Amino acid sequence: MARELAMLAGFRRAVVNGLPALAEDRYLVSLGLPQRFGGTYRNGALAPVQETGANAVTDALRLDFFQPPLAFSKTKGLRGLAQGEAMDLILPRLQARMRPGAQGPDWLTEPALSPATPVLDGLRCQGRNAAGRAVIREQALRLYREDNLFIPADYHRVAELLAATATGAGDLLLANELSCLAVMRQHAPAWRVFATTWDAYARAAGQRQRYGSRPGSRRSNSVHSAVVKAIQGGMRGV
Repeated sequence: MARELAMLAGFRRAVVNGLPALAEDRYLVSLGLPQRFGGTYRNGALAPVQETGANAVTDALRLDFFQPPLAFSKTKGLRGLAQGEAMDLILPRLQARMRPGAQGPDWLTEPALSPATPVLDGLRCQGRNAAGRAVIREQALRLYREDNLFIPADYHRVAELLAATATGAGDLLLANELSCLAVMRQHAPAWRVFATTWDAYARAAGQRQRYGSRPGSRRSNSVHSAVVKAIQGGMRGV
């Protein structure tokens, strides 16, 4: 619930925060799985982090989620965070994606500003065989890993492509993270992908669905009504 409410705050332009990444990491660690961003410590030591694989979290995505690069977390840890050193790394990244002079989370959205837009416009999964879908997955992951995603719609579109071509739980989790970021940058259609990819990831990981996005499944009673409304709006393409 903490992750969802933090997303909602970002969606409503109330705040920019890293709570969604922290909440996700703590959830994964509670299941005995490696964390993704590197924000969870146990007894003062960094809990294990997934560092390898095409669908691992990059340092660029960490900065997007208000988290420091992994090397910072390994070497400076909680002390570096407490002293505010991480902000010198995080703020330039975020400011470069906001409108000049923005007094709050006013994100750039124009497709012409994004190097990924021309490539993403040409990627379609419909009618593709397995080999073709594998190529699309590879192209989507390359755009992500080479840090070519810039506007909120980029993150949403790559999340859609990964959801459609996923080869395992790791792809689904990355798609969920990318759609989460798009939501926090006020891109309403990404709520749908966020809900469907989390439920798909939960099934793949042997956990219970949360949003009831699969036909015949039920939504958890703990999902806040405002989050339900936002997801329903995203389902309608609002």
